Amino acid sequence: MQIMDVILPKTDSPSATEVNVHMIMDNMFHKVFTPNYKKSFLQSFAKLNLYLTSKQFHTASPKEQTELLLQLENAKDAAQGFKAYIDIKQQSIAYYLSNEEIAENYLNYLPIPDGYTARISVAEVGGKAWAE
Repeated sequence: MQIMDVILPKTDSPSATEVNVHMIMDNMFHKVFTPNYKKSFLQSFAKLNLYLTSKQFHTASPKEQTELLLQLENAKDAAQGFKAYIDIKQQSIAYYLSNEEIAENYLNYLPIPDGYTARISVAEVGGKAWAE
């Protein structure tokens, strides 16, 4: 969970865990993902956990945590659990952006689309990206 909040911290919008991204990911992991993916992820996650523990990630400041994750991402080292980190990052962002609270309150959202208007600027829609 701590990784998710470093990736998507609380700003003017809620953090990842404040909108239960960790619970969505846990549910997907247990009910949707294939056994092969689960096995591969858990192996890579064990490496990630070992790496982050060795760097004292869990007790580091938010700035240090961000720096550690950026170093990990730039190194792309499988021995440090890079694959698990990227999977967590991608899924956290996807689940965050598709979360009802985020979509309705922090992104442009049309529950019933009105029609398609091509080539409009972000400024024309209130300066917000569109919810998916």
